[in-house]
Amino acid sequence: MYIKRSHIPIAVCLIGLLLTSGCGHPIKGTEPSNKPSENSSTLLNSEITDAKFAFLDDKMVWIGLNSDDANSPSTEIFSSSDHGQTWSTTQVNNYKILSMQFVDREHGWAIGNARSQSPEKACCILSTKDSGKSWTKQFETLQTARTSPCQIQFLNTQDGFAKLNNDLFSTTDGGESWKKIYSMEDLMSVDFKDNKEGWATTTDSILHTTD
Repeated sequence: MYIKRSHIPIAVCLIGLLLTSGCGHPIKGTEPSNKPSENSSTLLNSEITDAKFAFLDDKMVWIGLNSDDANSPSTEIFSSSDHGQTWSTTQVNNYKILSMQFVDREHGWAIGNARSQSPEKACCILSTKDSGKSWTKQFETLQTARTSPCQIQFLNTQDGFAKLNNDLFSTTDGGESWKKIYSMEDLMSVDFKDNKEGWATTTDSILHTTD
C-alpha cells in the first residue's frame, strides 16, 4: 500500500504522539493477541525498532510498532477510527510486520517476518476480518535473506498480490490460496491498477504487465 502525500504529516504526528506518551517504558499488563484493549494513552515498549502504517480514510488508521529482541519479534498494532482521539491496541506475537493494508474497516492483510534472529526467515501472510483484533496465518515461505522490501496489495476483499523478496504471488480468494506468478532478481516494488495491469521496479528498470 502506498501512503498518499497528504497523509505523511498526519503519520508523523501520530507516531510522535504515541512515542512521546510512553517511550522508554515497558508495557504493563500486555493483552493477549485476540483481546485488544482500548486506551487514550499507552506505555510503549522501549525495544521498538520501526513502524508500519495503513490508512483507510481521514479517520481510520492502523500503526504497527515492531519490537525485535533475541528471542522473538512482536508487533503492537494501534488502531483509531476517530482521528486518533482514542486507540485500540492488539499484541501480535512472533511476527515483525513488514507491510500492512486494509481495504475496509474489517478486512486487512499483513506480511510478517518470524524467527528474525535465524538465517532462515519465515515470511508469512497474515489476515484479519475484525479490524485487526485478531490475525490468522494464510501463507508462509522461507527466505534465506530478505534482499528487497516485502509488500502486500489488495484491490478488494478477494484479489490481491504479495511480493515476498524477489517472488510475486497472487490470490483471487481473499488469500485462502496463493500462486507464484513471477520471480526476478532485485525486484523492489509492485503496484497493480487492477488484477491484470500493473507496474514493477527493479534496481535498474521499470516493468509493465497487462496479463
